[in-house]
Amino acid sequence: MSRKEFFYKASKLTLGLWTTVILIRPKFLFSNGKINSQENQMSQKIKFMHNWISNLMKNMDQHMDEKEKIKLLEECGRACARIHAQKEAMKFQGQLEGWLSTMKKWVGAENIRKEEDVVHVMYSKCYCPLVQDAPPLMSNTYCNCSRGWLKEVFDTVMENPVEVKLEDSIMKGGKQCRFSVFL
Repeated sequence: MSRKEFFYKASKLTLGLWTTVILIRPKFLFSNGKINSQENQMSQKIKFMHNWISNLMKNMDQHMDEKEKIKLLEECGRACARIHAQKEAMKFQGQLEGWLSTMKKWVGAENIRKEEDVVHVMYSKCYCPLVQDAPPLMSNTYCNCSRGWLKEVFDTVMENPVEVKLEDSIMKGGKQCRFSVFL
């Protein structure tokens, strides 16, 4: 599939989902013509967001092949890392041990383990704020976003491309998210 076809399909999918969002008046804003409390609005927004992401993933599963889905979500994870973690990762360019110490502070020392040229990363919970409170067992494609996040930060630290393998995830029903980073 060409790059043009990939972006065409992705934009078509996104446009369809946003059209659905716009045409259906969000219930979290008004109820019987009255504005709901802010707390109720926030709860409704979170539920709406979880449903929207779940529907996005279902539509991706129906309309995109596996390679396209993985690439799209990996790129989303990379973009997230560039916004939220790359500045920190850049402090450790060429200093893997320093970066691993920082990650251990974030996710717990027991969840980062280096064996020769492989770093094993485990999360006891989903750290993605978009889905961390969502019911588990969403499309397992979603976890490629975390794969992309790890690729971006480790590429930055190692100053060259790494490979990241998704071993298991909470969204797939696992007890934890597990990744192997091949340096």
